[in-house]
Amino acid sequence: MNYLLINHIPFGKGHTPNHFVVGDMWLEDLRAQARAWSPYGCLAVAAPCVDNIPVEVSGSFNLVEVNLQEE
Repeated sequence: MNYLLINHIPFGKGHTPNHFVVGDMWLEDLRAQARAWSPYGCLAVAAPCVDNIPVEVSGSFNLVEVNLQEE
């Protein structure tokens, strides 16, 4: 079974293709949710994607760049 998580916290575009900038606390929350859901299927996340993400709207104190293909 697959689960679609729709959220309002945006991802920013990274410096290279398939890389995105996201708040570090939000990323850890998404990783925990994916681990919790993994016995039942796949967790997919739908979120806004913006060109530039200020830390104030990231849901975290710091921003990190991630490669979603590696997550």
